[in-house]
Amino acid sequence: MLILTIILSSISNVSAEQVSEVKIIGLSTDRIIYDPGETVTINVSLSNSGGAKNIVISMLIKSYLTNAVISSMPLKTLHNVVGEASFSMVWDSKGFPVGDYYVEVMLNDTYGNLLDRRTCGFRLGRSMMNVTSFSVEPQHFKIGDQVRITLEVLNTGSTNLSGSCIFTIWKGNSSVWHSYQNFSSLAPKASLRFTSTWDTSLAEKGALYYVVSYVSYESQTTPPAVVVVSTNYPPVARFSYTPTKVGLVEEVSFDASASSDPDGSISSYKWDFGDGGKGSGVNVKHSYHGLGDYIVMLTVIDNEGGSNSTMKLIRVVMTYTLNVSSNVAVEIPGSGRYKEGDEVTLSVPSSASMPGLLGLLGAKYVFRQWVGFFNSTESSVRLVFTGYEPSLEMRAIYSEDYTGMMITVAVMSLVIIAVIILSLRRKRKKKLTSLPPSPPPPPTPPSHSALLT
Repeated sequence: MLILTIILSSISNVSAEQVSEVKIIGLSTDRIIYDPGETVTINVSLSNSGGAKNIVISMLIKSYLTNAVISSMPLKTLHNVVGEASFSMVWDSKGFPVGDYYVEVMLNDTYGNLLDRRTCGFRLGRSMMNVTSFSVEPQHFKIGDQVRITLEVLNTGSTNLSGSCIFTIWKGNSSVWHSYQNFSSLAPKASLRFTSTWDTSLAEKGALYYVVSYVSYESQTTPPAVVVVSTNYPPVARFSYTPTKVGLVEEVSFDASASSDPDGSISSYKWDFGDGGKGSGVNVKHSYHGLGDYIVMLTVIDNEGGSNSTMKLIRVVMTYTLNVSSNVAVEIPGSGRYKEGDEVTLSVPSSASMPGLLGLLGAKYVFRQWVGFFNSTESSVRLVFTGYEPSLEMRAIYSEDYTGMMITVAVMSLVIIAVIILSLRRKRKKKLTSLPPSPPPPPTPPSHSALLT
């Protein structure tokens, strides 16, 4: 009877687990890796698609390797759960050894029936190692010299580490020498120094050798440290270019004459302009037919086959053609070619005399406004070149002003009239002075009364 009860109970649990309306829909820890002694926050989300239910939650912390229970959390009961619910619990890892663990969460009803179960893994103990020093001496050697290689590492994690230090020397794609040094149980904050020596008796003159070193530990590796050594001092690649601001389809001059070789001479210069274009020689020219950033690489090769490269970023910007004019015979400077980001100030006189006699009489042109890709009534405007329109125009509009001429003509007319009147008066006066004197008047005859007396 007892055996039958156990079997029926197992069947009941399996059946409940398969058809349960309560599900764990989310289980996670706040981090994947913890230092020993840190607290682990466990986040649980669940849903109940059926009626309100009391749910009992149990949590166990188990070893990933043995599945043994190493800790447990207090039981937690959620009352009258309908729909979705979530909660968090915190486990203190203090006193537990480093290793891989997982949390097992089980949902049961108040009768002990299993509703759902889920697990989530995490690790106690951080495995981390950093290279603190790497040296190769000498880097310029004579064949037969002993090249000493030294690498120092520091355990920056929180667990003991074991692994290997690997030294390799490559020539091209082939490994020509290697050395392995194992270590174990390197404590946190402890460091190690690894040293090895390469005998260069079989090295080739002028060849480049890449000394590579790294540490492999706990299924991880440090980033490889690399130093290039050779019997030949590598050349130094340098270049400049003009103009420093490069416009679309503008010819750019590249100059590599600043490159040098400390123990020989440079035999070739190779250019990669970043747009598919190539070149060779100390001085080259190139133009770009697309806007954007391009990486230009110069590679120099010396007389022993040693090489070195350098790169520069070139930004190709829009170029513009600006035509500045006026609607009258007033010349305005400013026409020309410009590049994106350039600035120019256009200034015009507020007025200008008309050509010829009209100008002499005072007629003039008076500035009214700028029209074009930028409109303004100010006689002086500052332009900043942006956008994708390559041809731009600015036109100064003047109007005719005859006010000054009319005043001048009026004044001149008055002067002329005054001169004419004065001239007429002078002529009349002169005519009067040139006439002969008038004869004396005849004597008056005596009157009749005088005769009678």
